Amino acid sequence: MAAPFKKNVVIALGVLTAISFLAGLIYAMLGPGVQSVTSARADTFSRSAIGHHALLALLKQVDVPVSVSRARTAEKAGTGTVLILLEPHRTADDPTADELPTLLRDSGASDVILVLPKWAPLGYSQRSGWVNRVSQVRDGRITDVLTAARVESTFVEGDGAFIVDAFEGPTPQLKAPRVMTGVHGVVSDGMGALVGQTQAFGKRIWIISDPDVLNNAGLLNAQNAAFVLALLHYIVGERAIIIDETLHGFSVVEGVWPRLFEFPLVLTTAQVALVLVLVLLAGMRRFGPPAAQAPALGQGREVLISNTARLLWYGGHSAAALQQFWQATLKAVRQGVHAPAHLDGEALWAWLDRVGSARGAPLSAATISAEVAAVEDEDGARILSSARFIAQWRAQMLAEG
Repeated sequence: MAAPFKKNVVIALGVLTAISFLAGLIYAMLGPGVQSVTSARADTFSRSAIGHHALLALLKQVDVPVSVSRARTAEKAGTGTVLILLEPHRTADDPTADELPTLLRDSGASDVILVLPKWAPLGYSQRSGWVNRVSQVRDGRITDVLTAARVESTFVEGDGAFIVDAFEGPTPQLKAPRVMTGVHGVVSDGMGALVGQTQAFGKRIWIISDPDVLNNAGLLNAQNAAFVLALLHYIVGERAIIIDETLHGFSVVEGVWPRLFEFPLVLTTAQVALVLVLVLLAGMRRFGPPAAQAPALGQGREVLISNTARLLWYGGHSAAALQQFWQATLKAVRQGVHAPAHLDGEALWAWLDRVGSARGAPLSAATISAEVAAVEDEDGARILSSARFIAQWRAQMLAEG
């Protein structure tokens, strides 16, 4: 029964499997953690100054139950959660501008923290993870976010002398903070509220007017970090936090199959596909009629002679076969040239040599006879050479004079 796989296919599969395993092992031991999203904007994936990766890390460090949502945020944000929207950049001129009000309307969370946008990156180095420059977003973009959230407010520059009345905690430290009017102030200075509270979509909307208090750069200040933790404890309590990233354009399709085509699982998917292709090629039926197989034993005189010669060679009878060939040749030549019947031995050789000399024979019968007698079974090259001389001598002797 034939093997199901050819040897080269088995070797190829083994090599591919070994390389894949070793690469995965080395990557797991030496490689950095897999970062599925690279960003320099105001989101939890960003480690730039205006990003919010530090906020996520801070909440996890103090054991606050927090998760980042990239799909079905409204379903995940139930009554036992608080939804945080960090500087959403969906604006009125965006074709997906209805995502923000839809999320606020459909979410089951009774409290939503909305951090208004302020900064946009102008240059970003993926190698270092830092932005080169930033610029303030236009006022119209902030107004669009507030309009989508059904909040009416105006902005002014604050004096930074904040007072925290609603909860116990340190005051934030900001230079030239942006504060707002028209909302109930929770943390305010003499010009307006840094943290305000209003009602919309049947929920309490907590608005943070200046993200510099909790972005990566702001949380470098320990007093701001303590303030943010105190504020979130006041708003969230014992509930869990869900931070939405769909409004930043980081939506994904949940499920096993879509993940198989994302890095790093796409490497495994490619390997499995390659193995399947090799298996299919190995088991594929032939195309066209089957090729004719050569018979186990050849046919014809040449095959018979060749096989006989090999058998004699393997049996150690080559010298004896050469002797028989020489005797048969002498008999054939003797009859062919009509040598006298009473001649034998050296007398016969002498008579044949005279005929051969007349016909241009290259060797004498005596010389060939001596050579044949001296040949041994182990000397294959000498046996073959002697057989050629015998054949040439016969051909010359029997040639027409």
